[in-house]
Amino acid sequence: PTRNPQTDQPALTGGYEEIETTTAISRIRRAAIARTTVRGRTYETLSLAYQREAFEVGALTDTTTLVLPGASWTRYWGPDRIYTRFGARLTLDLRGASEELGSDVSMLQARLGGKLVLPVAMSGRLLTRFDVGTTRTDEFERVPASLRFFAGGDVSVRGYRYSSLGPT
Repeated sequence: PTRNPQTDQPALTGGYEEIETTTAISRIRRAAIARTTVRGRTYETLSLAYQREAFEVGALTDTTTLVLPGASWTRYWGPDRIYTRFGARLTLDLRGASEELGSDVSMLQARLGGKLVLPVAMSGRLLTRFDVGTTRTDEFERVPASLRFFAGGDVSVRGYRYSSLGPT
């Protein structure tokens, strides 16, 4: 059920995941449906997920059920998406939950990320990237650990373990 079966794809996913870091513990049950459409160099993904998560962050322990509609757009520039010496990528992710739609907490989350690749000398590359995000809610303590922003790891603050910067 896609416009272009060579590039567009529907997805139906589900699973169970346990995550334990120095800042949080999560047990997540998730089911989702998504549709990705490609328009030139822009990828659009529309999704709807159901997530039930038991989590501990610092001294806080809770279980939250969320119905999460979301949308994501990724735009690529450059001659080759896999290995390029000059190019860029920009991604905007939006998702939210509402108590009126069956979630335990209402929230809106936005993330913006980018990557720039520039040539250096004859065969080198300079890679730069950024990520910024925000979560809007009146009940932050009910937002599960998997949807919070933690720092640490090889794609964040190097020298710190993955997701180790946060409340303990």
